[in-house]
Amino acid sequence: VTGTMAVIIKCAWLITFALATVVVAQATELNFLSLGDWGGQDTPPYTEPGEVACAVGMTKVAKDINAQFVLALGDNFYSSGINGDASNFRFRTTFEDVYTSEALQIPFYVVAGNHDHLGNVTAQIEYSKLSSRWTFPSPYYKKSFSFDNGRGGNTTFDLIMIDTVVLAGNSDLLEDPFGPLPGPADTELAASQWQFIEDSIRQSTADYLWVGGHYPVWSGCQHGPSIILVQGLKPLLEQYNATGYVCGHDHCLEYIDEGNLITWNKSSCASALHLVLKTELTKQAKAPYMYLQELVTIAATRTKTWTNAPKHVTFQYISTDSIKFAVWNDGTGDPMIGGFGSFHVTPDYMTVTYHAANGTALFTTPRLMPRYKF
Repeated sequence: VTGTMAVIIKCAWLITFALATVVVAQATELNFLSLGDWGGQDTPPYTEPGEVACAVGMTKVAKDINAQFVLALGDNFYSSGINGDASNFRFRTTFEDVYTSEALQIPFYVVAGNHDHLGNVTAQIEYSKLSSRWTFPSPYYKKSFSFDNGRGGNTTFDLIMIDTVVLAGNSDLLEDPFGPLPGPADTELAASQWQFIEDSIRQSTADYLWVGGHYPVWSGCQHGPSIILVQGLKPLLEQYNATGYVCGHDHCLEYIDEGNLITWNKSSCASALHLVLKTELTKQAKAPYMYLQELVTIAATRTKTWTNAPKHVTFQYISTDSIKFAVWNDGTGDPMIGGFGSFHVTPDYMTVTYHAANGTALFTTPRLMPRYKF
């Protein structure tokens, strides 16, 4: 990032928006989709097969569930973000011209990923003013939703979207892009966002509370856990009884359940989706690495694989029996070219379903209860 661009981005990062509650008219449930790592490529045709295939499946599922919006969880433009301003042609070729169906003419709530931070994130924010769907008001922000609970009141859903690259640093700037995240490039910006996150989570009284970002907290896939988020975000989610965390980055579908009612969910359109459900993160295995190593070596979607226990997770364990579901892309399209998630929220419970690119349901989570009502 050039010095000039860094100044522009830093100014944007100092702004957050308190957005009004979105009332879902004449609805008794809330349904939406999630995807990450969907951002095409920087050479013609500026799309990738997984992205295009997922757009077809997303259309089918969006029609079936009457989806009200989509979460776009970063790496929106491979390989180096937007180079230019909000008029850049990539917004059309990689986004507008791909998700063209009537069912997908709904808001896309966007956050940035590591590849986006190699370019101009401010341009992505500014594009919100030019698109009827692209909704990226600030690097981190909150959206609240409300729908009729059928009992004379409303069910509420809070969504807090965060910029995990600001919090943990950019993996693309490492000598080993699969090594431990370097930490924030600007500690002041990171501290401001951490305060926003804590305040937003603590103040939420919604029936369901989700946080969305690009990097995972726990992951058994190639990049592995994000230790900064394990140490900083996980305790907040647990302390204030958040429903879950949805993310991208690792190109896999994965369901991790350690059994304490907290949920983490990861979606990756280009190479699949990863879900980590609300977990008992203190329940740690004594010898996790054989399981983690085997899974990650098989699941790798890039040329690099973990052949040894990664040093940066030696003090953070995933219980060996906690990964309940995992699907990955081996780089050839087998067993799947991509995937995405769908969320179904009712007054009494919610579920998350993993879909293959064509929309086929692969796995649905157990029912997740409203906060404080289990």
